Amino acid sequence: MLDVTANAGEAINTLASSAGTSDSAGIRISVADRNDQGADLALTMTSHPLDGDQVVVGALGSHVFLEPEAAEILDNHVLDARRAGDGEIQFALRVKA
Repeated sequence: MLDVTANAGEAINTLASSAGTSDSAGIRISVADRNDQGADLALTMTSHPLDGDQVVVGALGSHVFLEPEAAEILDNHVLDARRAGDGEIQFALRVKA
């Protein structure tokens, strides 16, 4: 199952708050494209999961909704985040150690 770091949890909660969405809002990760090298993932802010999504409650009560194919790909991964120099939030995935 996907783990969510405290940095990512804070970033998700900040995005949800600034979007004025409900307490159950979060980010949804889905597969945008699959190719020989792997998959391109899409990350969107949403107020609720879609039918079939895996719901991950991460650090600081943050919500991540995983489309079924994305959930399979991201099993055994960690979602992290950091702020770039311009203040933009950047998410990153890594395999669990």
